[in-house]
Amino acid sequence: MKGGVQLPKALKQHQRQYGVGYSEVAAQLMLDLGQPLYNTDAMLENYHEMAEADETLSTGLEFLSFAVVRKMGPFTHENNKIQKLVDDSINSLRGTIEDIRKNILLNAMVYGYSVGEFSIFPKLSQWLLSSVMVYDSRTLQFIMERKPDNSIGIKQVHQNLGSDQIYIPEEKCWIYRYNAITTPYGKSRLKRCWRWYAFKKAIPKLWAIALERYGMPALIGKSTDTSQMMDMLSQLYSNAYAAVLPDDEISILEKPNGTGLGDSYERAISFCNKMMYRSLFLPSLLEGGESGGSYALGKVHWDMFDDACLWLAKELAESELENIWRPLIEWNFGEQEDYGDIPVANTQSPEEQKILSEIFTNGVNCGMLYPDEGDAEWMRERLNFPKEIELGGEPIPWRSALKKREERQQAEEGQLRKEEEGPKPKLYRKPASSAQPGSKEK
Repeated sequence: MKGGVQLPKALKQHQRQYGVGYSEVAAQLMLDLGQPLYNTDAMLENYHEMAEADETLSTGLEFLSFAVVRKMGPFTHENNKIQKLVDDSINSLRGTIEDIRKNILLNAMVYGYSVGEFSIFPKLSQWLLSSVMVYDSRTLQFIMERKPDNSIGIKQVHQNLGSDQIYIPEEKCWIYRYNAITTPYGKSRLKRCWRWYAFKKAIPKLWAIALERYGMPALIGKSTDTSQMMDMLSQLYSNAYAAVLPDDEISILEKPNGTGLGDSYERAISFCNKMMYRSLFLPSLLEGGESGGSYALGKVHWDMFDDACLWLAKELAESELENIWRPLIEWNFGEQEDYGDIPVANTQSPEEQKILSEIFTNGVNCGMLYPDEGDAEWMRERLNFPKEIELGGEPIPWRSALKKREERQQAEEGQLRKEEEGPKPKLYRKPASSAQPGSKEK
């Protein structure tokens, strides 16, 4: 190596990766890299049922996806040509980039991995993005290979459609995986709440049976012939009945309100919903919050959820840059030192912004912060304020920028008014008559 830095002796002899990652599929990787990798998670169909059929999980997944995508801003790059390329691609895209982000994240949360194949088309000597189709993860498998840097990565995505077997190059896919440590297929968030879903799924059936058996009022028949009374009561709609002699008494004990049979089942379902929300990072107070709760506890729950969304948004933004925009930029302009950025907003409540603004005001008044020396940009960033307008390449304050913009607009309007009025006719003074040739001057 150059620059005087020498590799250790052990690395000189073995400049490659000998260990095998993805412990759950290590045997498959060591056997044959050319075959589709079998997904050891056998619950994909259960995940599909959970995401589609359960009202708590389906709405929770969508709420989580909306909260994450909401934090992601538009693509930005300092190179105007690259910025225009990405803007044109987003404008020509079928659908919206926000919807594609949501679908990619939603599939990854449900199955552990998500794949979207993108297509491009030529326009004005450039390749632009035309669509990103997100596929059903249950039909997809990965084919691995050893990369030039000796690491093991994805080579192709195998789509099994029964009669058709399709192989999609990895370079043409947006592959996003969640928690892919022991397997390249990642880990589903729904796996952590499977037992609560299975328990909740059985509750309505048991509840209906209990209501049928014990929900009807008990019948008490008094007669000297109890056998005949029992036969008569057995033919009625209720299964809870008794026949006694006229002098006998049967007391029916009732439970207090809120402790009955139906309330127990309802509380069980509410607890299952709370545990399923928890597996999706959602605050537990979303379930059962009608009865009231603590504002401080709710704020803590929300802060935890917001931190999780912020992390997922950063992860999804990096995946989008690496899988979508980097290949597109390289196909059009070659390799770059910088492939742009997708800003992620750390949303703050109005109370937090008010506290921050007061801190900044006190810091400026006390001489600890200097807006004119670079602190203004940092304070704007912390408060999620827009950047200062740039005119002539130098950032200037908003009011000055607006004033200059108004002056320039007034000057342009004045120029247009002059052009509409047209040129004014010029007045020529009649020249004095000159002496005729041959005449004598006095």
